[in-house]
Amino acid sequence: MKDFDFGLDGLLDEGGGKRTAARWAGAGLGLVFFLLSSLTTAAFFYRFAPGLGFLFGPVIGPYVAAAVGVIALDLASLIWSFVRANGCNSEGQQTLALGVGVFDLVGALTVSGLYVLLAGGGLDAGVYDTAGQLTDFGHSLHLFGTIITTAALVVNFGAVWAFSALSAETKAAARQTALAATVTEGKYRVADAHARQTVQKSLLTIKDRMSEVTDEAAAANAARYSVMGRRPQAGLLEEGQGDSKPSSNGHGPNPTDGRR
Repeated sequence: MKDFDFGLDGLLDEGGGKRTAARWAGAGLGLVFFLLSSLTTAAFFYRFAPGLGFLFGPVIGPYVAAAVGVIALDLASLIWSFVRANGCNSEGQQTLALGVGVFDLVGALTVSGLYVLLAGGGLDAGVYDTAGQLTDFGHSLHLFGTIITTAALVVNFGAVWAFSALSAETKAAARQTALAATVTEGKYRVADAHARQTVQKSLLTIKDRMSEVTDEAAAANAARYSVMGRRPQAGLLEEGQGDSKPSSNGHGPNPTDGRR
């Protein structure tokens, strides 16, 4: 069937070139401010929290700290914004991406704004003493940068796991697994009930037939012992034949020979 748009598609097509240009302008502006925020974030961690890269030594460590700060805050907020716009397939994923992106953005803006205030106002002079060591104010800034970075790393790592768990594919797989478990449990229950009923009916059948089988076995035993009781004993017959003597007429003993 033909779909009717009632002429609305024409309205949508008008000014398409202007909208495309506006999108490119917005993307370019976002890229510029992303670079500016990344530079100030990197400068903050390089200047005030170089201890985050202590594993790489005093020379490379500050650069590592700057890179960690930019990745955990500025780049992470940009990536979560892109993921929310193009990579979500459930409402839970969109909510998660929005929340984590805002958290990273707030952290990046806080760090960048703090660096601009300190460097622009000349307040960063009290961060290090004459020996090149952190002052109390410097330790406070270092602790603040460490807390921000740690929180960003923890939140982003947890969000990556939660994002996968909230996907439609994961939920569908979980439902399929639960359904398979239910079917398997049902099969087991049916098989168990069938086996129990079979055993019970078999026992009832055996019990019903037991008296009849017992009577038949008893009758067979009685008949066998009765036949054995009527059968002559072979030893007594041989003994009786050995004691008998032939009579004078050659026909064996005469039971009347003893008569007077």
